Amino acid sequence: MAQVINRSEAAGEVTIEAFDDEGVAYEPLSLSIGSGGTVHFDSFDLEDGNAGKGLSGSTGPGRGDWRLRLASELDIRVLSYVRTSDGFVAPMHGTAPWRDGSYRVAIFSPGSDRSQESLLRLVNLGKATAKVAIRGMDDAGAYSAGTVNVQIPAGAARTYSAAELESGKAMGLDGSLGDGRGRWRLTVRSDRPLAVMSLLSGPAGRLTNLSNGPADGVTQNFEFSRGEHGFVAGFADYPPDDEEIYELTSGYRPLPAPLEPQSALFLSGVNRSDDLVMFYKGQVAGLVAGTAYSVSVSVEIATDTPAGCVGVGGAPGESVWIKAGASEVEPLPVLEDSYLRMNIDIGNQSNGGGNAVVLGNMANSRSCEQPRQWERKSFQSRSIPEPVTASADGRAWLFFGTDSGFESRTEVYFTRATVTFAPLEPDGSRPASDPIPLRWLPPRKDRPDVN
Repeated sequence: MAQVINRSEAAGEVTIEAFDDEGVAYEPLSLSIGSGGTVHFDSFDLEDGNAGKGLSGSTGPGRGDWRLRLASELDIRVLSYVRTSDGFVAPMHGTAPWRDGSYRVAIFSPGSDRSQESLLRLVNLGKATAKVAIRGMDDAGAYSAGTVNVQIPAGAARTYSAAELESGKAMGLDGSLGDGRGRWRLTVRSDRPLAVMSLLSGPAGRLTNLSNGPADGVTQNFEFSRGEHGFVAGFADYPPDDEEIYELTSGYRPLPAPLEPQSALFLSGVNRSDDLVMFYKGQVAGLVAGTAYSVSVSVEIATDTPAGCVGVGGAPGESVWIKAGASEVEPLPVLEDSYLRMNIDIGNQSNGGGNAVVLGNMANSRSCEQPRQWERKSFQSRSIPEPVTASADGRAWLFFGTDSGFESRTEVYFTRATVTFAPLEPDGSRPASDPIPLRWLPPRKDRPDVN
């Protein structure tokens, strides 16, 4: 069963590409999903179609299990589950983490365990045959007697039981693990990107996904009520020779009523260039040196700017955009011709860039006809398009601020910022708009009790 969550404020379409275990691609399906909606579909819906769930098209039967890729202009999240006929549901979207040159399977039951069966599923995500080497370490800390080698065609998937890996008696396997003491920990090396899953089948045929290891991602929350956390202000998209007329101001200040007594990071400026950027930057530590990460960011601001007002060049609320992002290099304004421009790609006004996304705008919940009042406004986390590689000391830069089309004064407080760095797999990065993989969906035809 697949779950598609639309985190956007707009309805739209999701394209679904399906691949079977032989790597055969099927005619894409289309899924209609409403604003903020969630759609569930199973292998019956995939193979036969289901217009009632917004699905257009069908795959028909495939060979083995399904692997899906979903793409959309919407901000979607995709999860997968297995559900048995007795109602048991287990998540299937996790995959084994990549660490130090291999995929790591933390727990894998031996073939001698008759009460349950461990299965290793390998999906070749590359466009050429993958050469895969599997080695184990048992509970006594001893390495397996041998290494299992297997070649997996481009786009194909293979699943092997513990007994097959220990004996080497399965089609395509070269070598064997041999016997071990207790359970195995596996390392899986490949010259092509893979998705690796460790599945456990119980006596009633129930599957459990044991792929996920300890979380490798890094999430840092900066609560500016507790201090500045080393963040420094900057300004760009203005001529430095005329800086005085922009009245640029920043600092760590108490929040105005009714939000006192807490403090936050303050920015203020008069936009006379139709494109003033005001920002804060700071470093995030604790990353793995040289590792590429996908990055998602969110912030909370305090704003007294109401919605629906008319202003010079644009609305004071809706034409001042809140942006956030991350980069490998320090975000700096650099002189180009007679203007200071950002040295990282943050986009322009309502458009994001490779290093930053638009989270929303300055307008609060009050209308222009109401008295102005300071309010907190939180923005949903969004992923930036470009990956970020950690420096030699395991650091990266976080950026957040405003990009204004309103040609007058803007004042804003940043009260909180959150950033998550998720390590990418060795096939490299992919923009947020690229297809989202769903690595496992069982077929209905082979296991009628599961969908």
